[in-house]
Amino acid sequence: GEAARLVLEAWPEQVSGPIALEIQHVLEGAQQQVLTVGAALALFFASSGVESVRIGLNRAYSVVDTRSMWLLRLESIGYVILGLVSVLALSFLVLLAPLIIRAVKKYVPTKLPTQLPTYVPNYLSTLLAELPDFDDTMITVYRFTLAAALIIVPLIVVHKWLPAGQRRFREIMPGILATLVMWLIAGVVFGRYLADFAFTYSVYYAGLASPMIALAFLYFTASIFIYGGELNATIIKSREAKKPEIQATA
Repeated sequence: GEAARLVLEAWPEQVSGPIALEIQHVLEGAQQQVLTVGAALALFFASSGVESVRIGLNRAYSVVDTRSMWLLRLESIGYVILGLVSVLALSFLVLLAPLIIRAVKKYVPTKLPTQLPTYVPNYLSTLLAELPDFDDTMITVYRFTLAAALIIVPLIVVHKWLPAGQRRFREIMPGILATLVMWLIAGVVFGRYLADFAFTYSVYYAGLASPMIALAFLYFTASIFIYGGELNATIIKSREAKKPEIQATA
């Protein structure tokens, strides 16, 4: 449950809360065999989602992928597994890093036996003194930093390697930055909208209100993501169009 909430940290609470709760219920209530089958199906459907992202970016960048379908599917499954491992690793750090540092500061002595080299106690004392105290503010900053990393790193990987062709980092950064800014704005605006008008979803959709809210938010974020690819493609085409003019004037 905590890992799910970390992944959904940047989402509005009305969207992330029900999804994280359902994930927790599935993980805690499912039997091992059912969970294994569900994980295999989830892996397949998640790879289909990666394929959809690939198709959208290929169209945005106006490129054609000539690789075989089975190779693309294996690559998509690899991206899903890599993403899961990364999320679990970052979740592990979020949960345990503050506890580990507190334990180190509490139980590791700042003065070691005199038979050790003289520079060791001073070095450890200085190191321990410089370790931050993880109060509520520090933990909040720490969590949001990792949540931002969970957004930025996948965006770079997806724009750089998922679609066909080769792109340099400076060619994909405008779209990534635009996507981050617009996602932040969309999250704040959508959260404010839900705070004022969430009752309309309950009236229209009753028990399906939470899934419909999540679906609407995902549509917004997907549109923003594709716009980031379109922005990169437009900038790349504009730069390529200027190259002959520069060469002609030279």
